[in-house]
Amino acid sequence: MQGLAWVGSTLYGGSGSTGNLYAIDPGSSLSYIGSGSYGIGALAYDGSTLYGGGGAFFTVNPSNGSQTLIKSGVYIEAMEYYNGTLYGGNGSGQFFTIDTSTGNISNIGPGTYGINGLAVSNGIMYGANSTALFSIDLTTGTQTYIGDTGIGFVGALAGPMAPEPISSILFLTGSAVLAGRGYLKKRGFKKGKVKG
Repeated sequence: MQGLAWVGSTLYGGSGSTGNLYAIDPGSSLSYIGSGSYGIGALAYDGSTLYGGGGAFFTVNPSNGSQTLIKSGVYIEAMEYYNGTLYGGNGSGQFFTIDTSTGNISNIGPGTYGINGLAVSNGIMYGANSTALFSIDLTTGTQTYIGDTGIGFVGALAGPMAPEPISSILFLTGSAVLAGRGYLKKRGFKKGKVKG
């Protein structure tokens, strides 16, 4: 599963290889919605439109999975909409903004870690990849290491769907969907390390 985004109370996820869109119940199930022409490496919702990214930037219809191309030839592995701006990242560690009408990217800065997922929780932008969870400065793109993800593959990261206290939860996808911060605390999270 790559790309996660809340649309109302529904968590959606996408397939980077097939373009399939799914509705996810983090506690129990995955439901196929439909498919589009482009692999879904990232998803973000701005309150009215669901956007998808991968090797292209496009809109996604959450009712049937159909896609409308905005721009091809862009490399987006992670997206998050926050305070009126769509942010993106990629496996090279680039952190950028995306113009939702044109798909044009404006670089903010490179980071130390590749970015496979982005999410905001409690006003902080978080990024994740297969090995690290980190915060990202929205002005410079500087990444601050928080800890090991504890899983071998992170395909996406999703923030909260509701205000506090639920907003302290981040969802990661790998081979399963699990609650990030709450999970890390239960596992004995220490700065820079998760106890197994």
